[in-house]
Amino acid sequence: MRNLNVRKKLMKLAMINTFTLVGLSSEKVYASDNEVIDIFEFEGIRDIVVAKENEVAIMSGPDTSSNLVGILEPGDHLKLITDNENYYEVLYRGKLAYVHKNAVDVSTMDEEIEKNAKSYDTVVARNRLNIKKQPTEDSETVGVLRKKESLITLGKSDGYYEVLYNDENCYVLDNEVDFRKSFDKLGYTKEDADIYDANGNKIADIKKEQTVRIYNEKETDDKYYFENEDITGYINKDDVSLFEDIYSITDISDQVTEVYKDNELLLSTAVVTGKPPKHSTPTGIFYIGDEPNEITDHRDLVGATYRSYVEYMMTFEGKRKIGYHSSERGYDDRGKYFGWRDSDEYGEETYKTNGSHACVNLPNAAATKMYNIFKPYVVDQGNKVKVLIKE
Repeated sequence: MRNLNVRKKLMKLAMINTFTLVGLSSEKVYASDNEVIDIFEFEGIRDIVVAKENEVAIMSGPDTSSNLVGILEPGDHLKLITDNENYYEVLYRGKLAYVHKNAVDVSTMDEEIEKNAKSYDTVVARNRLNIKKQPTEDSETVGVLRKKESLITLGKSDGYYEVLYNDENCYVLDNEVDFRKSFDKLGYTKEDADIYDANGNKIADIKKEQTVRIYNEKETDDKYYFENEDITGYINKDDVSLFEDIYSITDISDQVTEVYKDNELLLSTAVVTGKPPKHSTPTGIFYIGDEPNEITDHRDLVGATYRSYVEYMMTFEGKRKIGYHSSERGYDDRGKYFGWRDSDEYGEETYKTNGSHACVNLPNAAATKMYNIFKPYVVDQGNKVKVLIKE
């Protein structure tokens, strides 16, 4: 069992190192009054310094008489530029700075990613919000996070969370999201189950097919310790089935779908599910890969009253041909225009008045990403994707 205090933070540069450097080739950053740095030249660097057990002073120069420009928290990282006698030259907020060699360890991004935890801290949007290129109000908006969508977070500083968005380090305001800490295992209840406190006293119950975020540090021989948004406690291991490999979870109440691989969040997207009560999306455990041709592309969906072309379809309920599919107005990868939903329709209350015929409608970018995750796993490797649809 791993220690919860050691958390995996994908490609973590910490909040104090803000540059993924994609698309920044034209930017210049001043390290001092007379020095200009083209930060693009540091794009391929994988060597880092990692603060040991204490806070580390980040200095403007390689000596104690230089100015203090920042603090590196224990376990946090900075890109290593070069060796400078008793100091390492590092990249800090786009500028060259220095940390003492005795205070840090040298590693690589790949080693840090490999040795740390399997899941990540995430943030969940309370409402629709803008994703910023830099942690400032006037920074360029690079995307939008819809209500209840999640992103992996790499840290927090100065009123912003640093997040991973389209493989780039970006930022969202901390007062517009809820923090969700990483977990060791994710499972779901097989049936209605009891919840206990540390002394074995029943404190609540939980319904069938609800997710539980499990933490190893308090696990006992017969019980898992879990923390959900609304309840925390212990649950009998026999009452829980653990997710493994690649799986997806769709929450009808929140109108969001998440896809995981080995408990790492790969995709979080707002959706539109079936319009209740006649066309409600069925709840329960399903599988993509039970039948042939459950992952298809560039095809028509045909019903009694409709024929709709979609770019990607991933069926999880074969009898009624219900699944995940693209639905947003736009062009597919062959240049064909299709779709019937605007980008702002996904999530929240749309499903109650303009829901689907039971399928889970996805924005096109999300459908493409899901297809690219599921197809190799199911079609090429012969596996099945477990799907949980819950109220």
